[in-house]
Amino acid sequence: MPSRQKIGANQSIFRRLEKYCNDRGEPISNAGTPKWIQTESKTRDFLVSARLVQKLDLSPSMKAARFDHEGRTYFTTSGLEILDPPIGLDPEELNGAILTTILSDLEIRPTARPIGIKEIVEYADKTQSDYQGHDSERIASLFPPIQVFSTELVEGEESGNVLFLLCLADRRVYDHWIDTNLADALRILATASATAVPYEILSRAVLDFDPADLYLALYRSLETLYAREKTLALKSELGIATDWVKLALLLETHLGWYPKEETSLEALLQHSNRSELLRLIGALGEKVTKGTNVPAFAARRIYALRNNLVHYRPFHRFQPTDTVDWCRLCETMANLVSDIYTKSKT
Repeated sequence: MPSRQKIGANQSIFRRLEKYCNDRGEPISNAGTPKWIQTESKTRDFLVSARLVQKLDLSPSMKAARFDHEGRTYFTTSGLEILDPPIGLDPEELNGAILTTILSDLEIRPTARPIGIKEIVEYADKTQSDYQGHDSERIASLFPPIQVFSTELVEGEESGNVLFLLCLADRRVYDHWIDTNLADALRILATASATAVPYEILSRAVLDFDPADLYLALYRSLETLYAREKTLALKSELGIATDWVKLALLLETHLGWYPKEETSLEALLQHSNRSELLRLIGALGEKVTKGTNVPAFAARRIYALRNNLVHYRPFHRFQPTDTVDWCRLCETMANLVSDIYTKSKT
């Protein structure tokens, strides 16, 4: 990313505030006049040279992102309330330079009422001889709460697992249905893979009040591995050096090949922990009899619930889910995903 322009970054922020008020019938009287957020000289290099590496858009005002600057990685959030950040992340002061960078790059929507925005923005601009810029704390108050954490420079470009942990640390997660055991299982899942697990989907799901969304996100985490065994075998047979994920993508794109879901899920579960599978079956409100093929039974039930949730045919509309223990179901699903991904590395 090229160096960020201080003037352009500030212009984008104040234009957004002006448009927000104008769209709501409360135009700002000094719209268009030069304005900026106050910064200190010792922190301005962040505004100019910090690199946006990854971002997660959860809503127009709720976002998370990673920036790299001078040998450190900065993780930022807006609209989240993180009381206990993930281990290894140190809280940072939200100074004017960091605030300007975040508001500019992430295009965060204001949350203050237009009258409150007008009061602060109209207060001053460059037409006044003593103008030194707008106070950063007052501008920050017009947007959702913004938090910043830093750590030593993170290797690689993928930080979806850390952004996921930040979403999981949001106070509201514990105000609804996710309990401590499920949260612990999800934290372990964050160490399974920095790239392969669909953490963006999981991040959205943990903030949702519908437990079925987290179940489906965990199902999709398994779904990404369905093609692994067959593509690995094909790679070996043909002596292909490409990554198996890329090969699977090429096979589906050019040949229309993709694995059958239920049989692929059963194959994944064949080497899973039997007691975890039994816990999962119990969370679904079911029992197995002696001699039951537990992986096959679990695969059928997992797939049936998935179909029940994503389809809208009459058959699926009337399949009961009131016997499902969603916390334990998602906990065991998370444990299975972690285990399978760990084994897939070997």
